[in-house]
Amino acid sequence: FLMAGIKSHQEPDVCIVSIGVLGDCCRALEKSMAPYADDIIGALIANLNHGALPDKVKPVILAAFGDLALAIEAAFAPHVNPVMQLLCQASQVFVDTSYPELVVYLNSLRENVFEGFTGIIQGLREAKKEALLDGYVEHLFAFIGHVYKDEFRSEEVTRAAVGCLGDLAHTYGTDVGGYLKQEWVLPLIRELDG
Repeated sequence: FLMAGIKSHQEPDVCIVSIGVLGDCCRALEKSMAPYADDIIGALIANLNHGALPDKVKPVILAAFGDLALAIEAAFAPHVNPVMQLLCQASQVFVDTSYPELVVYLNSLRENVFEGFTGIIQGLREAKKEALLDGYVEHLFAFIGHVYKDEFRSEEVTRAAVGCLGDLAHTYGTDVGGYLKQEWVLPLIRELDG
């Protein structure tokens, strides 16, 4: 039933609710989700590639990758590169900021991209597989820095960005010390102090 709901391109609200249930299943079942990961990830990627899928569904799909990675940890390893590439592509989306509804969409997209990244970072760290992300660290810091400079950034995006930053620092420690010295890091973190 869950897979049928996830594949419901023609019913975007059913698809969104199904992806929410997927997140609940990941939190409840954790590593027991591993046998279903290939099919689930395949369905989520197929959704993203489906031309008729409404934009409102795409952000929740991106966050779902993080839920699954956090749940299944090491079993997510075969999916790291294709999923990280999708998240990196989504992180580069730009919109015409003169349209308020597009700004809202961009903030939703970015918040969910950060949730996807964070779940993957945490899941692989727990599985001691964080080296699989080494090639993406520079992009992650560049994305966070870009988001920091966006005057239309929502508070939710700021929180998600700082969370991702913290997970990168916790996972990589002194290896990312140079990135953490960039001029935007402390001002971004301080925004949440108020």
